[in-house]
Amino acid sequence: MDRRREKEKEEQERFKEEAVEMVRLEKMRFEDEKTSKFDEVRKLLEGNGGEVKIGKDGSARMKFMLPSGQRIERRFREMDDIGLFRVFLITHFYEKDSGDNIQS
Repeated sequence: MDRRREKEKEEQERFKEEAVEMVRLEKMRFEDEKTSKFDEVRKLLEGNGGEVKIGKDGSARMKFMLPSGQRIERRFREMDDIGLFRVFLITHFYEKDSGDNIQS
C-alpha cells in the first residue's frame, strides 16, 4: 500500500514537472512569435524610409494622445496611410512593454 502511494506521488510529481515544462516551452514559443511579428512590423516602419526630416515638403507631424494622457508624435509623408500610423503605434507599445524607449 505504501509503495502504491509512493508510486502515485512520483507520478503526480512527474506530471507536474512535465506540465511546468510545457508551459515554459509554450511561453518561449509565444515570445518568439511576438518578437518575430514585431520585427516584421518594424521593417514596415523602417522600410518606408524612416521618419521624415523636419521641414521636408510633403510631410505632416502627427500627434497621438494615449489613454494614459501621454502624447507621442512622429512625422509622416503625405502618402503614408493609416496602416503606417498603426504600425508606428504597435511599435511604440511593443517597445514600451519590453522596456525599450522609442524615439518619437
